[in-house]
Amino acid sequence: MHPWPNPTRPHPPRPAPPQGFLIQKIIACEKRSIPCLCAEWCFDACGTDCIQSVSPCGTPCWTVENGCTLRVSLPLSVRLCDSCGRCFSKSASLDVETDLPHHFVCQLEDPRNTLLILPCVRLVHAECSCNGCFRVQLAVSMDLFLLRYETCQLGGCKPQCPQLPLYPPPVC
Repeated sequence: MHPWPNPTRPHPPRPAPPQGFLIQKIIACEKRSIPCLCAEWCFDACGTDCIQSVSPCGTPCWTVENGCTLRVSLPLSVRLCDSCGRCFSKSASLDVETDLPHHFVCQLEDPRNTLLILPCVRLVHAECSCNGCFRVQLAVSMDLFLLRYETCQLGGCKPQCPQLPLYPPPVC
């Protein structure tokens, strides 16, 4: 028996090449802004003088309440500085409540659709009360995207490209 296939024996049929693939399609999008949101955070860090920055980290958790209210829990990374100039990070979370657009409510019931939330958080003001507790004012904006996986077909009819010169001829 030879290790290579017998040329007189027919080969098994090859599977057909894929005709398409799944791609996420944006069905709807909205932007929600909250210009001034107050929160109070206490960290177990002694000797901290100021909050230097706040940024989102991780995936936000969300729920829809009463059919029209979107409650989002944003995980945040808070950068703290002490009086000596040393900086370190702590974790915090922020709960945001906003109204959900009506066309989102109807389409979220479809199990093929998913909601993607891209948050942006900006520190407006922070003051230290005592023992590592801070009162902060934040500006929050969230881009809401309603996504659905749909099939993108390959090998369909391609539009004819006109035979034009790549660059216009030089003017003499």
